[in-house]
Amino acid sequence: MRWADNYRLGRLGGSHLLEAQLSTTTAAGPDGNRYATGIILTREGALTHTGGWAGFITTLDVSADHRVAVAVS
Repeated sequence: MRWADNYRLGRLGGSHLLEAQLSTTTAAGPDGNRYATGIILTREGALTHTGGWAGFITTLDVSADHRVAVAVS
């Protein structure tokens, strides 16, 4: 999906925005995952974001190399 490709290319906001978004993290559990501005960053570099509202559940997953993204609602 085109908008998720921004995590690889940084066209929207530039690379400095992506770096700022993912650089300040906190531990998200004992597995080494980190939490960064609504996004879980895995030890391997994959990204994930889940959400739910009004009975709907969504997830966005971006592979560690940021070449594959999947969104499900």
